[in-house]
Amino acid sequence: MNLIQCLINQNHETTAMKSAIIIGGGIAGCSSAYTLAQRGFAVTLLERQATLAAEASGNPLAVLYPRLTGQNTSLEQLNLHGYLHSLKLIESLGVKRCHYLACGVAQLLNNQKAQARLPALVSAYQNTALFKRMDAVQLSQLADLTLQHEAIYFPQAGGINLQALCHVLTTHANIQVLQHHTALRIERSQQWQVISANGMKHAADIIVIANANDATLLPQSQHIPLAAVRGQLSYLKATPESAHLKTIVCADGYITPAIDQVHYLGASFSQQDSDATLRTADHESNLQLLEDISPGLNQALQNKVISGRVAWRSQTPDYLPAAGQLLDAQALMTGKFYYNDDPAKLPWLTGLYVNIGHGSKGFLSAPLCAQVIADHAFDLPSPAPNTLLNALQPNRFILRKLGLKQLAQHLIP
Repeated sequence: MNLIQCLINQNHETTAMKSAIIIGGGIAGCSSAYTLAQRGFAVTLLERQATLAAEASGNPLAVLYPRLTGQNTSLEQLNLHGYLHSLKLIESLGVKRCHYLACGVAQLLNNQKAQARLPALVSAYQNTALFKRMDAVQLSQLADLTLQHEAIYFPQAGGINLQALCHVLTTHANIQVLQHHTALRIERSQQWQVISANGMKHAADIIVIANANDATLLPQSQHIPLAAVRGQLSYLKATPESAHLKTIVCADGYITPAIDQVHYLGASFSQQDSDATLRTADHESNLQLLEDISPGLNQALQNKVISGRVAWRSQTPDYLPAAGQLLDAQALMTGKFYYNDDPAKLPWLTGLYVNIGHGSKGFLSAPLCAQVIADHAFDLPSPAPNTLLNALQPNRFILRKLGLKQLAQHLIP
């Protein structure tokens, strides 16, 4: 079985239907719900807002492409495996049904740092069809607009409306969506239980915490360090010139082709910033990102900002998501554990998982992480390499804090 087939192998049958509760209705929660529903779980998804994907997953167009470097790192593995998995997920659901904009993505090589990464990138992927190297003339012809830099072009990459995708994912017959349900606490008796702010209790065999930064409000997952990073997206009214743009172009920022006469340009990054208002300064900062992409586009789109959107990403210190089964942090801190302990003897919270910390790349990483969780729940081997599974382990931070760094690197043997 090849990698792509393994990544999307979601149709294993169970002898008896099990139950799952998903906390959070963004792309991480909806991907988790869908993947478990495909495996035969009866899934209840709890969303605190009135609609799915109302927060960080609510941007009108999420860009899907792998920011590759050619280096053998966990982030590189995540970018590659996550990208392939998300592409196959779109294919299985139907491109049109998912509202996927299959326009390709051009990653500009517009500075010395980007140029320096090119030899390793080409060497690592020379026998694949992942991308094409294009000079400025070729890229300008492809984009139907004059661009001044060469680029790495990903022909299968594109953009997607995650709110629409979340609705597609949760139409599965095994999924029940409950809006206006805020999870206050999680308890364990014969099954796991979630107590909502409205007083309702929901019980299930497993729980997946997928509510981004709010995971720190639950005692079982509060040991995972998450930063709420503010991002502002700018909406620009297309001009006759800019409307020619046919592909998404990325550098430090990105700009999309016009959709209903609107380009999406982004996005700002601001930590420890809870301001929900649209700021002129952030629009100006986004336009400066556009200057680095294309001075001509920047000039054409000056004074064309018509609106925008603010949301908060959920980001870990090492920029990797937290995905997998949780350990009992309190038991870890009060017990005696050593770097060479058998991971099976650690105080696992069996059946309690997280899928959080995806930063600005939720659609690239969240569906793959949902697959990782489902494989673990079924005691199946994961298609992702063990080095990546250990890098994603949500307990890595508490284990490092306790001086158990080596154990954190080998939780998945």
